[in-house]
Amino acid sequence: MSNYKEKRHFAWKAGRNILATKDNLIRRKITKDATCVLCGQLEETTCHLLWFCKHAREVQESNKFALPFVIDQSWSFLDIIQNLQNHEVTHPGLLEKVISICWGIWKDRNERRMGGSGKPGRMILKTALHLVEEYSTANDIRQGDKSSVGPAKIWKPPDPERKGYGGRGVFARDVGIREAEFEGDSLIVCMALQGAVVSGVVAVTSAVTFFCLDEISLDSTLLLSQKA
Repeated sequence: MSNYKEKRHFAWKAGRNILATKDNLIRRKITKDATCVLCGQLEETTCHLLWFCKHAREVQESNKFALPFVIDQSWSFLDIIQNLQNHEVTHPGLLEKVISICWGIWKDRNERRMGGSGKPGRMILKTALHLVEEYSTANDIRQGDKSSVGPAKIWKPPDPERKGYGGRGVFARDVGIREAEFEGDSLIVCMALQGAVVSGVVAVTSAVTFFCLDEISLDSTLLLSQKA
């Protein structure tokens, strides 16, 4: 999901304090105005923009859940994330929801900064939580699809007494091969075709729907020519 990747990128930039907030733009000498774009008051830092600005408070106050800790204005974004991680056991899923809400506030801030009308706080909250639920549902479905797949077939070598083509036929059967071409020593191929290697031929023909045998030049080729 593209939204999920965008949220991850947002969280990464916020954690490194490199979002294009007014305080960061001043440090880069891009602007001299530090006031918040949304409320026109105080210095626009990441923490102020996402938590203490009146626009952010409008979104946060629409929450049906409360944070298990109080955010201090001196905190960085990473401080908030760390506290959320510390409460993951007692408040599962809260971290994802908070990041999604912050991302929604940031997107709305940028829209208003470019002259857009923006969205009401309750709409930002609703959209943010819906994205979290949508991603969670899609992930559960994906996990369910994986669990519905049958157990993987693992090939096991044949017993030592099973020689030649028998072992290869068992391998073809175990991994699901239905058409195969087998190479072997000339003498073994000849004996297989004449019925002398019965167990090997039976194993091959029962394992695949189509097969052919090719001879390769080994020491027994010379022996075969001597017998001819």
